[in-house]
Amino acid sequence: MPRALQNVGFEPPLNGPMPLDLPFRDETGRSVQLRDYFGQQKPVVLAFVYYGCPMLCDQVEQGVVGVLRMLTFNPGRDYEVVFVSFDSRETPEMAAERKKRRRWLISAVRKRIRLHFLTGSKESSKPPPKRELPFLL
Repeated sequence: MPRALQNVGFEPPLNGPMPLDLPFRDETGRSVQLRDYFGQQKPVVLAFVYYGCPMLCDQVEQGVVGVLRMLTFNPGRDYEVVFVSFDSRETPEMAAERKKRRRWLISAVRKRIRLHFLTGSKESSKPPPKRELPFLL
């Protein structure tokens, strides 16, 4: 393993439990919990990002959306896609704007696609430790 990755970990651990009762607001300002997306007996793609991030997080979002465009499964019907900001200063309005910008990327392939963009408090939006890499579950 490369030296730079030797002490990198994931929190929560891969295949570990997610705290599904954490409160968030979706892109419309509605109060939601992670449980709202996980309780439907279908897979959930969960990506942690900053909506105001000009570089890496944008690349993470574009990568997720790029992969979605290649799948024959339909987001919203066959699985859920949830982007979570881990910057508690970000607002539902910022999430709505980010969703609007992402929608055109996938609309050429699918007319109805459901992506969820969440924001939260400091407690629910804790950033990962500095030595850890962004991850998708």
